[in-house]
Amino acid sequence: METKELVSPPGQKPEPAAEPRKTLKVRVWRGAEEGSFATYDVPWRENQTVLDVVTEIQRSIEPDLSYRFSCRVGVCGTCAMTVNGKPRWTCRTHVSRVAREKAGAGLLQVAAVDGAVVLGADTEVVLGDEVFGKPADAEAAAAMLRRLSGRTHRVVSTLWCVSAAREEHAQCVSTVEFAPLDEAAIAAYVATGEPFGKAGAYAIQRRAAAFIRRLDGSYSGVMGLPLCETAHLLRRFDAA
Repeated sequence: METKELVSPPGQKPEPAAEPRKTLKVRVWRGAEEGSFATYDVPWRENQTVLDVVTEIQRSIEPDLSYRFSCRVGVCGTCAMTVNGKPRWTCRTHVSRVAREKAGAGLLQVAAVDGAVVLGADTEVVLGDEVFGKPADAEAAAAMLRRLSGRTHRVVSTLWCVSAAREEHAQCVSTVEFAPLDEAAIAAYVATGEPFGKAGAYAIQRRAAAFIRRLDGSYSGVMGLPLCETAHLLRRFDAA
């Protein structure tokens, strides 16, 4: 087959060849039920954060996975995400990042107040290699409770205390064992509306207290704000 060379018209300079598009090769853990990692090529940008990477995957590659990424990305002790072969996200670093961003956003609101100190906190429920965030709907809440039923999970809470001059943080990890839950108990609990807005779809301080067979760690940490760690952190800032 004959190949013809493209020649620019006389007096017109040929257009420069486009530079190859830079991409990040991202591997994201899809959870034990999905099996192993999924690999994505994400457009490269300067100063890109992990949140930017996940948002790009949700927005332009697999939008139907938004719930799975928002609620199930994360591994305690090992990496849930690698970017170009380098680890970028664990559940503890994820919780810490969110708490720090909350504190930073709050500090911006009181920037004009001399000596202002802001506390930010975030809490996530971790079952095995999966992070359970807040359920999007009743179906998601019931699915989370089925997974937690009769099993032991961890609750990771991180605090950041920030001011214009310094910042410090603390973390609390508690272990919670659920009693077995039947479908009737799950449906009745979801119908109360209590699971919504709660990491892991339960509130230990309310009706879900009846589900807890054993707790090792901080009761207030499982609620969402570990009071012992909070008090120590504020004292270090002379803010208690």
